[in-house]
Order: sequence, then C-alpha cells, then structure tokens
Amino acid sequence: EASFTVQAQNGDPTISPPGGTFVGAVSVVLTCESPGARLYYSLDGGAVSPDGGTPSVASGEALVLDAAGTFLLRVVAMSDSMAPSDTVSAEFTVRARAEAPHFSPELSTFPLSAVLLLSASTDGAT
Repeated sequence: EASFTVQAQNGDPTISPPGGTFVGAVSVVLTCESPGARLYYSLDGGAVSPDGGTPSVASGEALVLDAAGTFLLRVVAMSDSMAPSDTVSAEFTVRARAEAPHFSPELSTFPLSAVLLLSASTDGAT
C-alpha cells in the first residue's frame, strides 16, 4: 500500500505598500502569517530561491528602496515545516528627489521690475 504525506503551504506574503511610484526612498514591509516563515525576495523580477543566494527577511521587516529606478519585487514565504507559498509581486518606481531651486540674484526687495532666474542642479528638473 502506498502512503504519502500532505504538507501544508505557507500563507501568501503581503507587500505594504502594494507598489507604486515614490519620490526619494520607500520603506516596503513584508509580512506573512505563517509562524517561522522567512520571506525570500528578488528586486529584478527574477526567480526566488533560498538555494540561489536570494536575500530574505523575517516577517514584519522592511526593505528600503532608496536608489532611483524601477523594481519588480517578487516574494515567497518559506519554512522548514511547510511548502513554499505562492509568489507575490509588486512593481515600485523610485524617482530621485530634486534639489531645491537656486534664485539669481538672491531673493530680496526689488524695484518695480526685475529679472529673476531660477535654476536647479538636478538633471531633468522643471
């Protein structure tokens, strides 16, 4: 007679916020309700596996995305006692924060009319 064991599956991870566009850094919290699960993730949309050197965090820990770019976050919950969860993903776009504008001449009291130039050192800032 054949026998088999049914292994419970880890609950799906939660990504908060669930993706979007952000200026400057964004803190992304990964959680899972399964006790003892670690959350393995990739930021480039690649496969997630603990054997491949994929980074991981404990439930409730945050990742900080502070470099400008677009990130496809993929997360899988894994533990020794349960089967891996389904993969959950979210896309994050992080834009660099623009520098404050520079006024020329310095802001001051002017006669009835004056030419005021605004400039910014951030490429592409308008």
